[in-house]
Amino acid sequence: RKHSPCHARSVMAAEHIQVHHRGERGVDGILRLIELATHDGPVETVLSAMCDEIAAIAGVEIASIYVREPAKLGDLDRLVMRGNHGFPAAAIGATSLAIGEGITGLVAECMRPISAAHAAAETSYKHVPGLHEERYPVFVGVPLIGGGVVTGVLVLQRRNVPFEAREVTLATALGAPVTLAVERRRSNATRSARLTGAVQVGGTVL
Repeated sequence: RKHSPCHARSVMAAEHIQVHHRGERGVDGILRLIELATHDGPVETVLSAMCDEIAAIAGVEIASIYVREPAKLGDLDRLVMRGNHGFPAAAIGATSLAIGEGITGLVAECMRPISAAHAAAETSYKHVPGLHEERYPVFVGVPLIGGGVVTGVLVLQRRNVPFEAREVTLATALGAPVTLAVERRRSNATRSARLTGAVQVGGTVL
């Protein structure tokens, strides 16, 4: 039977190194997240696929990605759910919070991870009709930070057992490829922006 060069090397150096092959859920999931971050499909499809991976890695029932989006003139930016695992599909794109609103909005405002053993009991809690979040009261949210500003929030929720410090660290690490995906799309949107209107003077568009 033929073996890959990687397999052969791992056999020869078995006493010194270990090659982590496919089948290790955590490693495979993180590599899959990094791969998904570079995909060009619809944003909600890509981010929901990332939520599926994150939920499996973290062992939670709910994983949500909120993306910071500019509001209409005169309003503040909002955090819009653009990816989810565990909630009804109708919640994606329809669920939004202002910066500072609810515990998720507080994560964005503080730019720090926040966890709660029973989210609905907290004064910062914001009830969102249709999600039935009360079934998943254990909460942790981590900010997605790019260029020194919050570009979104990753939220994990489950039924019981408060998140430990190591799990908050894991959630923060899992947010890194999500930030990459959000920032990549933001950069692409900026590069593809077009000006409209009547030309007033000659010049060069940069």
